Amino acid sequence: RKKNPQCDVVLMSGTPEPIDWMFEKDYLGDYVTLDVYDQCIHLVPDWVAMMQRDVVAQRLYDLWRRGKRVIYFASTVRNMSNLIRQLEVLGVPERDLGIAYSQSDNENLLPRRLVEERMALRAHLISEQRIPENVKIFITTAQNKEGISIIDDDIRYMFSESKNKAELEQMAGRVRGNPETGKGLHMLVVVYDAETPWCEDNFLSQELD
Repeated sequence: RKKNPQCDVVLMSGTPEPIDWMFEKDYLGDYVTLDVYDQCIHLVPDWVAMMQRDVVAQRLYDLWRRGKRVIYFASTVRNMSNLIRQLEVLGVPERDLGIAYSQSDNENLLPRRLVEERMALRAHLISEQRIPENVKIFITTAQNKEGISIIDDDIRYMFSESKNKAELEQMAGRVRGNPETGKGLHMLVVVYDAETPWCEDNFLSQELD
């Protein structure tokens, strides 16, 4: 925009808060806002719960035992590795897990088979808009918080280590359900005391939000 004032910039988002700062000063010059929020279909979780990280693995295990499929957003690959170890100790087989993340120096902490399969899983998710049926617990980083749709009808639970409201909305919005049903999530669980690299808000501040 600075190099070419005639260049038109189009910004589109269902969660505009992260770019509000661009309009506080004259970064973009003249602009037009089209608000179609009320015309969109909103997929909001039926329930939002707060949970301590110490009990998360057990809750995931309980859901797995009941045949429920779950998506878990980890803030770091190290957190992902710790969770996988806890699940395996509880009895969740590695074949029921799937992972996705960008490149990481901590990749060596993860099970080799899951690392080798992650690119194929990611490709399947993008092309089919579904998580492979054999994956019962899908553990991912913020890599998949936007830009994808998940239309599996049987994924109704999501856990997230994020404490950012806009990020949580983006994550929850990934699960669309079948286009004919559009059910979305039944429950979003916020792991409020997980170690995160981007936020140090405490439990009380999250409750107030």
